[in-house]
Amino acid sequence: MHIRQTVAALSPARSAVRYEHAVQTDAGGVRWQEWSDRAIFDAAGRLTGLQSVGRDITDRKQTEQLLQRAKHRMFVRDIADDPIDYTMVKSINELAHVMGKQTIAEFVENRRILEKVQSIGVDFAQGYGIARPRPLRDRQDSDATKTSSYPDQE
Repeated sequence: MHIRQTVAALSPARSAVRYEHAVQTDAGGVRWQEWSDRAIFDAAGRLTGLQSVGRDITDRKQTEQLLQRAKHRMFVRDIADDPIDYTMVKSINELAHVMGKQTIAEFVENRRILEKVQSIGVDFAQGYGIARPRPLRDRQDSDATKTSSYPDQE
């Protein structure tokens, strides 16, 4: 809803509202703001004042976007070109290792991505940069007895 419409919709029965909106910066970027508005009415119900408190929530919005990307497993795919994605994969890998877990990088699509995940210390990788999918009937006989690529599950 447009800001003016939001404020115009305030009434004695609904005198407060909170909303978020994006603001274009002079440099061409976007900053997010959250506003809390409270209308002040007199006994006759006439608007006599408006209190507004705003704050920058850009960091929160960017974190939400990163979490959304994480749900779609996009970090590894862009690790070679995006320093934030690199840092996220590195941090997740370190946390997993502290917890005693091994890590698998999905979407390793090329050598650049493979080199990045190797430099971070990821334990396993899968994707077109490792090998193209192939029909099971093309597997070698020595591979046919393996049910897992994890050493502790063979």
